[in-house]
Amino acid sequence: MIMDSHNVETGLLSSSSSGGGGSEKDCGSDDGYSSNIQSKEYLFVDDILERYVGEFGRAQFWHFVMVSLAWTLEGLITMATIFADRVPEWQCVPQQMFWPFSNVTQLCTPAAKLCDLDPSLWEWVAGSGASTVAEWNLVCGNEYKVGLAGAMFFAGGLLGDGLYGNLSDSMLGRKGALALACMMTSIMALLTSVAPNYWVYIVLRFLTGINASGIGLCCFVLGTELVGPKRRDSVGMSAFYFFSLGIMILPVFGFLSANSWRTLYFSIAIPGLVYCTLVLPFMSESPRWFLVKGRVGDAMKILRAFAAKNGNTIPPTAYLTADKKRLIGRRRFGG
Repeated sequence: MIMDSHNVETGLLSSSSSGGGGSEKDCGSDDGYSSNIQSKEYLFVDDILERYVGEFGRAQFWHFVMVSLAWTLEGLITMATIFADRVPEWQCVPQQMFWPFSNVTQLCTPAAKLCDLDPSLWEWVAGSGASTVAEWNLVCGNEYKVGLAGAMFFAGGLLGDGLYGNLSDSMLGRKGALALACMMTSIMALLTSVAPNYWVYIVLRFLTGINASGIGLCCFVLGTELVGPKRRDSVGMSAFYFFSLGIMILPVFGFLSANSWRTLYFSIAIPGLVYCTLVLPFMSESPRWFLVKGRVGDAMKILRAFAAKNGNTIPPTAYLTADKKRLIGRRRFGG
C-alpha cells in the first residue's frame, strides 16, 4: 500500500505558506506551534509509534483483538464445506426386509458399494437435506461437482484480494473495506442457505470467496498499521490464531445443524452480523490511510488517543509527515 507523499506534502506546504498559524495547528499538534522550523519535530508514523505512542501497548492490543476477530468469521465461512459438502451416512431402505416379494433383483447390504446399487435400494440416514451431496445427488458420476464448488470459492478469493486491496487504499479506507467485506460475506452466507439448486450454490460460493478474502486482507493491514515496527511481525503472525479459532468452533455449528446444511450456513452468518453491529463501530481507522488522503489532523487525533490509552503523550512539537527529508528541505530553501 503506497502513500501518495507528493499530495500530502503539497497540502502541508500550502498551509504553511499562507502564513496562518491555524492551518499548521490543524495538520499537526493542538497548540504550541512556532514558526521556527527547528522547533518542530517532523516524524513518520513509525517514528511517533516508537517514541511516543508505544510499540504495542494496551490500546494496540485491544484494537488488534477487535480487528482480528473478523478472521474468525472467515475461518467459519471458508471451512463450512467440511460439513455442508460432506458425504453423509446411508442405509438400505426398510423394504429390503420384504425383498423376496418385490420386483427388485438386487440385494442391498451394508458392505455394498453405493454406486453399484439401484437408487431405490438405499437412502440417506439423516435425510436428503443433511448436505449438498445428499440434496443434489453429488455422488458417483457427480462427485466432481463437490470439488468444483470449492474451486469456485478460492477463485473468488483471488479476485477479492485485488478488489479489496484497491478499496482499502482508495475510497473506503481499511475500516470501511473491512466493514463491507464482513457484511457482504454474511449476506452471501444467508443467501447460500436458501440456494434453490447446485448452480446457484456455486455462484454464491464464488461471491462468498470474493468477500471473505477481503476480510483477511483488511484485518491484517488494519490490525498491524498501528503497531510499532519492532513488534509488527510477531503481532501480524498472531492474527492467524483467530482464523484457527474459527475452524475450532466450526464443529459446534456443525453439531447443532447436523441434519441441515442450510441451517449451517444460516447460523455461521450470524457472528458476522453481530461483529458488524457491536464491534466495528468502536474500531479506529488507520492513521496511515488518513495521512495518504491528506487528513493529517485526523491521523494525529488517532495517534494521540492511542498514546493516551497507553499512558503516554505526544508533544505539541511533533509534526506528522509522509516524507520528512523532502518536506524539511523545501521549507528551508523555499522550494
